[in-house]
Amino acid sequence: MELYERIKEELESWITDDLVTIWNDYCNECNYMDDYIEYNDPDELMYGRTPSEILEGIGEDYDIRDNYAVYTIYGWESFNYESDEHCPIDIDALANWIADDEDGHGYDSLQDIVDEYLEEEEEEEEEE
Repeated sequence: MELYERIKEELESWITDDLVTIWNDYCNECNYMDDYIEYNDPDELMYGRTPSEILEGIGEDYDIRDNYAVYTIYGWESFNYESDEHCPIDIDALANWIADDEDGHGYDSLQDIVDEYLEEEEEEEEEE
């Protein structure tokens, strides 16, 4: 199994804040700030805005009970995890980023996958 596939499989099993955190790391590094995910704290998200700005920014796909929010061209959209249709997390892009870097980006389970893959590659080269 290729490194990308192993990483993708691992990421698909994550339904934790770690998935959001590593996604935001990816967004920061690749300058994809339109996809950056915020924790859904309305008081923090709307801090310093006028009432009219708040009303303009609330999209029809925003629910105060969701865990996360992202600001889109249509206003705020909220969601819970990557299975939600409004979640901007692209597992394929994230897995490619990790595989290309050959770095677990601070996550032990991902680093273990990368290390195992690199060891297998090294063993195959030695056999040839």
